[in-house]
Amino acid sequence: MFLFAVIFVTLQSCEKKMGINENNGIDNTSTNVHENITEITDVIYYLDNSKVSENVFDNYKKSIDEPYIIRSIIKDSKNGGFVDVFYAFSSKDRYIEYGDKNGLNLKGQLEFESHMRKYAKESGAIDEFEKTGKVPESYLIYEEKYHTKIFGKKREEKNISFFLYDHCNGGAYIALLPHHSFPFLPKSWRNRISFVENVGLVGLISFYDKSFYRSRLETVNLYVTNWYYCFSGTPTDNRAESVHAW
Repeated sequence: MFLFAVIFVTLQSCEKKMGINENNGIDNTSTNVHENITEITDVIYYLDNSKVSENVFDNYKKSIDEPYIIRSIIKDSKNGGFVDVFYAFSSKDRYIEYGDKNGLNLKGQLEFESHMRKYAKESGAIDEFEKTGKVPESYLIYEEKYHTKIFGKKREEKNISFFLYDHCNGGAYIALLPHHSFPFLPKSWRNRISFVENVGLVGLISFYDKSFYRSRLETVNLYVTNWYYCFSGTPTDNRAESVHAW
């Protein structure tokens, strides 16, 4: 069954991490400071597989309502550490082609988004959410079944978790365990995510400007185990209202 809950998490192998408190939003007394952010040695931008300047990349994002962006890291063999790489695509076909060449089911991602947006509207889930802050359990069950249909393996069978923080240097966080998604973030966490960390195996996670996977901001390819991304200075910072892990 699809889990959508505000939770507390304890990792025995490292310091105690506290999640969301159901009564007052978050527990600000617990922090987790990330030590390796400085290992990012450079930032590179690509548009349709051609290297471009940050200015050209920014203009692309402004020219399209829902940009096709994959964010990844690669090892910096020359200077050590890692390079933060943004891949952008001018069309849906080129986005899917990139995914096919790199073993990423981006076609499935777009099908999932389109179908669940339509279903959320036609089933009345969006109207109910906007009125009550809740969605019917039938919607959550349907989403889980459709996700399995598109991506195969059930999400609970994948050994990966994501932690979403409100600051790049650590702090309070909300967890997706394991590999679940939020069709809408808890109220105290909407427009607040600044940092994502994966624990376990690798996976992808997409961030959206609206609930029910509407208005995609970017997709992060966390293909390095136990790595993380800071969104400071990017359009995703403090804007996410829904999250899809896959």
